Amino acid sequence: MKQWSIVAAVLAAAELFGAGGVLSMNGTGNLLRREGLGKFEWVFVRKGWSGTFRMNVKNFIARTASATEVAGEWRVAGGVLDSRLTLKPEGEGKFRFSSSFTAAKPVEAAMLALTLALPASAGGGEVEVDGRQVALPPEFKSLVVFESRAVTPRTFRFQDGDSQITVSGEFGIRIQDDRKYKQNSYSIRFYPAVSEGAITHSELTLDFEVRKPVSEPVDLRAAANMGFRDGQADDGKGGWTDQGPRNDLAAMTTGMQTLAGIRYDVIDPAENSGRSCIVLADPKFRRYPASAPVQLRGKAPGEWLYLLHASAWTPKFSEPVGEIAVEYADGTVQRIPVLSGRDCGNWWRPAALENGAVAFSADSNGERVGLYSSGFRLAGREPRRITFTPAPHTVWMIAGVSFADRRVLQTQPAPCIIRPGERWTELKTGSTIRKGSPLDLSGRLDAPAGKYGRVVNRNGKFAFERKPGERVRFLGVNICHQHCFVPHETADAIVERITRLGYNSVRFHHIDRRILDTKANDTFTFDPERLDQFFYLYAKCRAAGLYICIDLYSMRPVKPGDGIAELPASHGGSEIKTLIPLSAGAMDSWKRYAQKLMTLRNPYTGLTMTEDPALYSLNLVNEAALPASWNRYPALIPVVESCYAEHLRENGAYTPERAAERGPEFFRFLVEKEAAALEEMLRFVKKEIGYRGLVTNYNFNEWSYLLPLRDKLDFVDNHSYQDHPTYPQNQWRLPAVFRQVSSLEEWGRTPGFLAPSREFGKPYTITEMQFCNPNIYRAEAGTVFAAVAGLQDYDGYYRFSYADSFDWRPPQYFALDNEPVSQLTEKMLYFLFGRGDVAPAREAVALGWDDSVLTGLRNLSSGFPADLYKLALYGRIGNLKTGKAVPGVTVLPGGTEWERGLPAGFRKALAAIRSGGRLVSSTGEVEVEPAKRRIRIVTPKSEAFTLEQGDIAGNAAAVNGADRFQTISLHALDDRPLTESSSILLLHVTNTAATGMRFHDESRRMLEDWGQLPLLVETGRAGITLRHRHSGDLKIEMLAWDGAVTGELPATAADGTLRFTVNTAAGVMAYHISLREDGK
Repeated sequence: MKQWSIVAAVLAAAELFGAGGVLSMNGTGNLLRREGLGKFEWVFVRKGWSGTFRMNVKNFIARTASATEVAGEWRVAGGVLDSRLTLKPEGEGKFRFSSSFTAAKPVEAAMLALTLALPASAGGGEVEVDGRQVALPPEFKSLVVFESRAVTPRTFRFQDGDSQITVSGEFGIRIQDDRKYKQNSYSIRFYPAVSEGAITHSELTLDFEVRKPVSEPVDLRAAANMGFRDGQADDGKGGWTDQGPRNDLAAMTTGMQTLAGIRYDVIDPAENSGRSCIVLADPKFRRYPASAPVQLRGKAPGEWLYLLHASAWTPKFSEPVGEIAVEYADGTVQRIPVLSGRDCGNWWRPAALENGAVAFSADSNGERVGLYSSGFRLAGREPRRITFTPAPHTVWMIAGVSFADRRVLQTQPAPCIIRPGERWTELKTGSTIRKGSPLDLSGRLDAPAGKYGRVVNRNGKFAFERKPGERVRFLGVNICHQHCFVPHETADAIVERITRLGYNSVRFHHIDRRILDTKANDTFTFDPERLDQFFYLYAKCRAAGLYICIDLYSMRPVKPGDGIAELPASHGGSEIKTLIPLSAGAMDSWKRYAQKLMTLRNPYTGLTMTEDPALYSLNLVNEAALPASWNRYPALIPVVESCYAEHLRENGAYTPERAAERGPEFFRFLVEKEAAALEEMLRFVKKEIGYRGLVTNYNFNEWSYLLPLRDKLDFVDNHSYQDHPTYPQNQWRLPAVFRQVSSLEEWGRTPGFLAPSREFGKPYTITEMQFCNPNIYRAEAGTVFAAVAGLQDYDGYYRFSYADSFDWRPPQYFALDNEPVSQLTEKMLYFLFGRGDVAPAREAVALGWDDSVLTGLRNLSSGFPADLYKLALYGRIGNLKTGKAVPGVTVLPGGTEWERGLPAGFRKALAAIRSGGRLVSSTGEVEVEPAKRRIRIVTPKSEAFTLEQGDIAGNAAAVNGADRFQTISLHALDDRPLTESSSILLLHVTNTAATGMRFHDESRRMLEDWGQLPLLVETGRAGITLRHRHSGDLKIEMLAWDGAVTGELPATAADGTLRFTVNTAAGVMAYHISLREDGK
């Protein structure tokens, strides 16, 4: 049965009296459990159900109040109830709670009852009444869940925390689903013998028994095979998942401890030859044992077996992670499946499961990691051996095993539901920005795209072929999936919206599945209608001045007609990514699709994509490299192994043992295969197809083996997400889990983490970026991303993505079109990065590398030094191959010696970072204080501030009295200094959410429901001062979502300073500051 927590806050004004045990009373007679979350509370309802009077400080006046007795007057409708409540311990974990009420004259009541609230979890649950289980439905069905008004001896049992609470006595009971009344809880009512009508006397005595589980840990010392800490990734030695020191469970606490109500003995590896846990996998998948037997003696102390465990490379929802085989003394064997998403989940970002409480969690190297506690009922009482066996293609990690006398389920906390009120107010939104309004940023487009010829690499920056002396910087957006294939009138609307958002480029992404004729037996036959729709949208973007980039492979499936012998059809993934370097058929499939797409003539432009200079770049294969995907698809692992064995034979080095090794030699084989495939794809695109634009690839991660591969490309591209969702059950379906951390508090990790992957001497772009909804700090996107991208002098960035849907509905993870925070922070980026207001950093360092990154390759997940990326908020950072030189760039030694080569300014910045203090960029324009989640950007034409609360100041503007996390920015629309500008856009961004958006608890780490319209904005207030030469002549207009003026904001001017207050409680997030018509 589901475990439930008692809900309702302890009244702040009531004094809490301990009762010497686990139950206590507060000063108004409410009964509380010390380790629980709430109370039992008496409630009186006036006759006719016209008024409710709770026994609280508002209605109750105490005469006496002690640890065991509370007495006083309870003022209710029609009179006063003289009240006496006592709480007496009756033994360990047992208490008697007695309540007595007497009225001098009868008071008329519709109800007098002791009440308890239980949270209505998304997963439903159960309680027990008189030994019978009563299901509490996950969704509202009817008001009354259970009712028995007869006052008879009975029991009510429920779970609270790790304890089971049994209430017994003579009472009637009703379980009611209060979601009918917009309360996310069930109400449990305990009725005394006299509970309605004319009441002169009523009393109720209840006995409480609070029982904690009894559990006994199993000694795993003989079976343990790994430690929690891993010093070297992919060396086959572990520990943990063998993914290196930046991806292990070194944060795990050891020793005898109670986790999620169960006692576990977590082994200290220092006391067990470095072994603290059991890690299992199919040896063909990862180098771990295929099973682990654990010998037992004597009887189990209970009928429940508990595991402290997690998985890596986790299977799909409801598929097995492994199996528990329990052998009993009588020779019988019980086989228990352990299912993904029910009993066990990924150790990254753990989230509550139906049979998996998050028992341990910690922050480790920027990620939330942890373990689950899961219970399984035993069929017998004398187990002799337990054998754990993993499922294929997953890794199962077991850190503790215990027996328990009963099932202990996880606490169901009160959910966090976003509703209108003091903290959230309705935000009126719309679709298209009005042309010519202060929010219309389309004025800088120079249409049509391609008019100046190809985009080229000139001195490490994008430039136009026929426009020398001017660099090009792209501010773009992704258009994905079905949105690339829309009716012509919808395409017209999309392009209009995109241009007014300030973009000068688009990336068409994920088109290679939907463009196909679904009836064809291959993936080279295009659907004529969809091809026409794509060509029309492409042409409209081109005509509007939007430059285009595209992938030649992202998610196209495999069909029998494709001629790939190794894989006649897809198994639900993008297997071609793995097969291209290994299979001639897969490479041919990639070429046939690429050639067809690139050489078909667009009837709306008269050009093929190969001929069109508006198509400025191609990415060969999205987010792929053989070393990253060789074991991703179980069906392809034999193909990889066969190719590797053949490679060894060709080099006279084959032995079965060598072929089975997954060490440096195998890793080099993967990289060499990938390099050969890259060379062939580049040759095909540039020579056979004849494409003259720029080509890139490997747009993911910062692993060192990618350096020599990226060195062959025209420019480097990467992808960066802050708080990308993960899914504890079904991929891309709720619930979804988030870290809920700020990039600022991690020194601009997004996008700074990838900064070292930029190769000096080549342009650098980020073609996928998003601060994902519903991260509560995503208002920082406009400042943090602009600071890094501007200081690094990047050449382009693209928000992912334009839309989830063209219907106006609650925004989801990545949408921009209907997501206010993304749209407004995008405007900040338009000015700070796109316009170039943030100046490039003056100093630059590059981590040097040579061919030893391959010859000395020890693992596939080694990257750059952990602290290097943090310096992206000070100066330009990147990498450079030994022997190359770029003016103004200091080359650092590789490996652990990189700090030795840092110039003085960088050394000082690194010291500030490691002290956790304040860091100022080499330009002086950017200042960050990560511990306070604070950044200040001060430039002549823009100033922007992100802060948690308090005051912060720039040169022209200052913020005071900020009351919650928010970003405020000011941008001169006329390109003049802010102190002189006659047209300034002010943006004020807090957080937005849909009405009814529901999270598992107040941490907001697990999202359960997106909610519905209308959208709400979190109320946030701040005072603003603006120093301006014409302060007395300025007016401040409040702007609607589409840029229309909705009213004027009051302000005062004195001594060259304009003072006013912005507050999103008014439903306003944008303002236009301008000179009055009669102003100077």
